[in-house]
Amino acid sequence: MDFAAISSFARTRAISEGGIGGSAIGMAVYGLRPTVEMQFAKYFYPASDQIESEVARLHNRSDSDSSPPITIRMPCGGGI
Repeated sequence: MDFAAISSFARTRAISEGGIGGSAIGMAVYGLRPTVEMQFAKYFYPASDQIESEVARLHNRSDSDSSPPITIRMPCGGGI
């Protein structure tokens, strides 16, 4: 994978939480190890259904051979 492909993908990233989660899943399936960040922990819930459903479906359909590596960062607590 070259830097230009990653750079062009980063420029077209989504702003919505569902888009962020979907982009992370797509990057993980492609072979990358994405680390995405939601704005706040409470914004994770709109995207959680998509992330859990898609990753679980990929894991089950690949006969447990695929486990997409995704790291999701969410700030929570006071002082943010």
